[in-house]
Amino acid sequence: MNELKLKAYGKINLSLDVVDKLPNGYHKIESVMQDIDLYDDVKIKASKDASSSYKVVLEISDKNLPKGPANTAVKGALAVLEGYVGEYNCFNINIVKNIPVAAGLAGGSGNGAAAMLGINKIIGYRYSLNELIKIGAKLGADFPFSIIMNAFKNKEFLAEMEGIETSGITALAKGIGEDLKVIDNFPSYVILANPGISVSTKDVYENIDNCKMLKRPATNEFIKSIESKEYDKAYSLMNNVMEEYTLNKYPEVLSLKKEMFKKFKADKVLMSGSGPTLVAYFSNREKAEKAYNENELECKMWLSKTGIYKN
Repeated sequence: MNELKLKAYGKINLSLDVVDKLPNGYHKIESVMQDIDLYDDVKIKASKDASSSYKVVLEISDKNLPKGPANTAVKGALAVLEGYVGEYNCFNINIVKNIPVAAGLAGGSGNGAAAMLGINKIIGYRYSLNELIKIGAKLGADFPFSIIMNAFKNKEFLAEMEGIETSGITALAKGIGEDLKVIDNFPSYVILANPGISVSTKDVYENIDNCKMLKRPATNEFIKSIESKEYDKAYSLMNNVMEEYTLNKYPEVLSLKKEMFKKFKADKVLMSGSGPTLVAYFSNREKAEKAYNENELECKMWLSKTGIYKN
């Protein structure tokens, strides 16, 4: 097989805490991450030409995104191909974007994960799932989870990869995102709303240490409430410390959160990642669909689900 189509799914943070700053400037996190059904379409085609070295060529629907080594899909592809000598040396990646950029949904990391998973399959499963996670950890904090989650949701195409049985759609991520533990799913229906601005994750991390944390996530208690299916309690324990910075710096995000809470009457409204995307959580489909169909916001909205997967 020299051609493959995958869906690169985004993620949301059900809980996010920044627990420490490392000497190299990176931060340790503790976060419960979960899939959403919003995805980008990724197509990979491998070929052979007369060149003695391999190359990665990217086409992407969002013309504002880079096509070279700065793009996360190219980074992921090159990481998997490092030192590779084999049947193919030209890898064309085509991405149709649906997930908003710089929105806290790991759309870029999802693209990188899909590129890694797809190329790894095409070249004969050079790496196991666990090895891909270790490679991805060097590329970004959201890469490891994006890899195991997208492996799970595309497992019909990746069934022969070593370690695929350890993949999942919900996980506790620690460290710089590389320390993963798959946990029970937290099934919810969600409305995603994006105010149409971009938030720099780097900027948030650089300033989060100066924020006064009024409330920190009780991560272990949150996970226990999911495991015991005490979902009302789980909603009450959801927390994202990055709201302390983003909601203060970007008043439009704070205003949107208040509007969503008032209009949607959701079980929870919480920012994902560093923002600015906000997520309204509902315990049942009918309530989510009613809120989505009967309310309008002055920004783009998506109706989706999280923690719900059927073969």
